[in-house]
Amino acid sequence: MSRIPKRKVEKVKVKVVFRLQFHTTHIPQTGWDKLFVSFIPADSGKATAKTTKASVRNGTCKWADPIYETTRLLQDPRTREYDEKMYKLVVAMGSSRSSVVGEANINLADYADASKPCAVSLPLNCCDSGAVLHVTVQLLTSKTGFREFEQQRKLREKGFQMLTKQNIHDEPVQKLLASTEMANDQVDKVLQLFCAPVFD
Repeated sequence: MSRIPKRKVEKVKVKVVFRLQFHTTHIPQTGWDKLFVSFIPADSGKATAKTTKASVRNGTCKWADPIYETTRLLQDPRTREYDEKMYKLVVAMGSSRSSVVGEANINLADYADASKPCAVSLPLNCCDSGAVLHVTVQLLTSKTGFREFEQQRKLREKGFQMLTKQNIHDEPVQKLLASTEMANDQVDKVLQLFCAPVFD
């Protein structure tokens, strides 16, 4: 009697958006001025996002701007479990190897149900000082900010278009845009304008 082969279960692709916020502690006191975090998918090895640079103070560094990562997770429809989705986080001052404080790995599939912010502490590899990267991960859904994320992205694009069209007499527009912090302040003002309630 021949056995009927079991049908292989097709895994489902689930599109998700994560918001990640970072800060580091125990950074060496000397040699590190301003740092940024690169977000690198393990399967491609190329950075998909970077934070702006933030200053190191008393061995700590905190980035105000989060990283948003849109990706697809593979899910087994029977077990509801996700395949791992590994990323490398690199904390650095520049592009050369000597300017890297350290790096850590994170599996975003572990946070596929994290509708509330989850905090995780990741020791940085290749760092003798014991530096730790603290990451707050949240899955964005229609209830936890996905629509706001989409609106913010569109408004930021509009904001930068408006900035480039403005005629600024005191400083050239290019100098303003070159300063990320100043540009972000301007975009925040544009966001407030667009998001302010309108009353009849």
